[in-house]
Amino acid sequence: MSEADSLSGRRVLVTRPAERAGGLIAAIEAAGGRPVALPTLVLAAAKPSADAIAAARTADFILFTSPASVAHGLELLGLTAGTGAQIGAVGPATAAALRQRGLPPEIEPIGAADSEGLLRAPQLAPERVQGRQIVIVRGGPGRATLPGELMARGAAVHYADVYRRERPQAPTAGTASACDILTATSNEGLTNLLAMLEPREVDIVRAKPLAVSSARTAELARAQGFRHEPQIADQAGDPGLLAAIRRCASRLSSNRAQPDASEPRSENT
Repeated sequence: MSEADSLSGRRVLVTRPAERAGGLIAAIEAAGGRPVALPTLVLAAAKPSADAIAAARTADFILFTSPASVAHGLELLGLTAGTGAQIGAVGPATAAALRQRGLPPEIEPIGAADSEGLLRAPQLAPERVQGRQIVIVRGGPGRATLPGELMARGAAVHYADVYRRERPQAPTAGTASACDILTATSNEGLTNLLAMLEPREVDIVRAKPLAVSSARTAELARAQGFRHEPQIADQAGDPGLLAAIRRCASRLSSNRAQPDASEPRSENT
């Protein structure tokens, strides 16, 4: 069975927030798989502080960290096309969300769709941000890499928390353990998935192949005891994650055909 058709009939757990899951669900279906939606994050609007709203009106740079930060942030901060600030986006999905709303980003990551990549953009070089006002639009506290480095470069950084991430309360019994392949697109989403399981399901789920969006989430999966080596998307967005899902399916097929050829990764390695 080739990698192209190895997804046929496989049940794939999609853990993205419901607002962002449609593209991946469609891609899995188009590849012959059976997507099973189980959001492990709920995104709810949150009112930014008055200081954040004021800072956004006079900022030199406004950096959006996710599509949700765009969806909630533009209206809450009163931002429209023609704003005087330079607009930045962490990743292609965030950039696409800005373009759809008439605010094409001037600053995008270089080399990797993450904070480190955005910090490589020439517009955020130390000599360009020193003494400048930067607003980071986000969903509450997250990684300190972006704000920490910008402050080290001499910028004044403000946070606009325009949404919050919550763990869903819906019952999940048997949903994840019945799937063939799991996905996780953030550390928080993976942590929530494990917390949402019934105790009897945890070991079953840890033995499932897992496709992840980043090396950081793969590292967390290893630390959480997942037995198979996580398959990491080699590019941002749905195409990269779908390729990682297909690799999981191919390994499942290979293991079934040759049970001794590919053993799960030992927890001691």
